[in-house]
Amino acid sequence: MKHIILIAIFFTFWTCAFQTMSRIVLESSVATETRYEQWMKEFERNYADDAEKEKRFKIFAENLEYIENFNRAGKQTYKLGLNQFSDLTNEEFAALYNCVDLKRELESSMVSTAGPIFNMSEISPTNSPKGKRKPIPDSVDWKESGAVTNVKRQGCCYAFATTAAVEGIMKIKTDKELTSLSMQELVDCDKANGGCEGGSVRKALEYMKTNGIAKDVDYPYTEKVGTCLSNKKDRAAKIDGYVIVSPGEQNLLEAVAQQPVTVAIAINDDFKKYESGIFGSGPCGPKESLNFSHAVTLIGYGGSRRNKYWLIKNSYGDDWGEKGYMRLKRQGSSSSPVCGLAMVFSIYPTVK
Repeated sequence: MKHIILIAIFFTFWTCAFQTMSRIVLESSVATETRYEQWMKEFERNYADDAEKEKRFKIFAENLEYIENFNRAGKQTYKLGLNQFSDLTNEEFAALYNCVDLKRELESSMVSTAGPIFNMSEISPTNSPKGKRKPIPDSVDWKESGAVTNVKRQGCCYAFATTAAVEGIMKIKTDKELTSLSMQELVDCDKANGGCEGGSVRKALEYMKTNGIAKDVDYPYTEKVGTCLSNKKDRAAKIDGYVIVSPGEQNLLEAVAQQPVTVAIAINDDFKKYESGIFGSGPCGPKESLNFSHAVTLIGYGGSRRNKYWLIKNSYGDDWGEKGYMRLKRQGSSSSPVCGLAMVFSIYPTVK
């Protein structure tokens, strides 16, 4: 009799536990579906059919679970969040947003063959300024100084990161009205590059040195390669040359103190999901296997003694990160730079 009672109690306990767990799972699933519908509305997602919608929901749910677990753990100095990439796999994101042709601008010896790499065979770090180091400010923010245009949404990161640097130096040197320059002209007319399939920042600067560049409003971005419509009479900016910054955070710091700088950076899944805080603690992986597949514009630096950071202008739109910007941990001379920043390729335009 005692055994029967114990079995009944045991059965009742597990029945209740199972029902509770089922209810929690159901509630969680309903909550995720609600978040998905809200997200679809916010980012204006419309899928071809129910099968595609269900496929994207599964990807969204996995990304949401990862984000919630990461933020709940609270072990890092940054938080992750949902954004326009939340229904994409890592492979889909890479195919759409990685500037794989930038591999022409990094030394193959700097990283392993584990991912896309750049080739700096035509670039010498000796192009950087030499001489006695000058004192630099504790913090710089070219956005606050009025030398940074609004954040844009890219499909051609090299073109966005390059024009952003030119926009900055034109404002700093001429003190004329800050003007957005045409990314589309680079995509259509710079035949040395690969259009929206990726390209070289250096070659884009060479194009602007030779041909100048139109205003974005006169030659707007279309998200695809088109016929070159460049008009020599509508040049909004023209540069005299460019400088390759020698590897190292201190060299890069001195350059950014003078103007915005275009840099190659390694990115990973957390970078894609970044929402706020100082991105760091080595999330991009070991130096030997960094995947340098993106270009951004450094527009400043700052922070406290223990929490120094670079200020990055990205090209994922203003609903990514901190309104389109990221604070990335600045390691200092004693550590390897986070996400390979300052390791391999940094460049800025010059205007007399």
